[in-house]
Amino acid sequence: MLVVKTLHIWMVISWFAGLFYLPRIFVNLAMVPAGSQAERDRLLLMARSAAVQRQLNAAFAARTVHKRYEAVVTGRLEPKADASDAEGWQRINLPICVDWPNRPRRIIDPVHGKSSQTRWRVLELTDQTTRLALEPVTGRSHQLRVHLQAIGHPILGDALYAPAAVAAQTTRLLLHASGLRLLHPLSGEPLHLVSPAPF
Repeated sequence: MLVVKTLHIWMVISWFAGLFYLPRIFVNLAMVPAGSQAERDRLLLMARSAAVQRQLNAAFAARTVHKRYEAVVTGRLEPKADASDAEGWQRINLPICVDWPNRPRRIIDPVHGKSSQTRWRVLELTDQTTRLALEPVTGRSHQLRVHLQAIGHPILGDALYAPAAVAAQTTRLLLHASGLRLLHPLSGEPLHLVSPAPF
């Protein structure tokens, strides 16, 4: 577990699937339903005052906080050379909405879905899987999982969106919040918080 305190303003906590850690506080997430957001690893940013919380909320709303994830998906996701930007990132641009009869699932829906964009870049290719860096441009619930499933490359261990054979390939969802980039809400100093994937 990684616990970081920065400038007495907030804490950044690495939250690995199944266990949330704060000094002297343990919350077991074993009873969290499959498919919930708590299944994936995450970096949790916590304000240490109401004023800083308001500034963090505003930064997330204005999309000035940049999130990076790492995932392992099924199959070889080959990048298209003509679709990459200068840094090698590709985009998935598919509208997402709630699948009301099957909540909490989300679906791609060109009529009722909200605009949703994900940037992706290949980190490693094997015969059977692809390791990706992912950056959600928008912040829809389950966005990364839905987008990757929609393009035919669901995340290994995803009990909600992957076929049963893909979900069973690992005992956990191979999706990890690996980084946050933002400006410190008081000093304006650039912060880059990193948590290496444990898989």
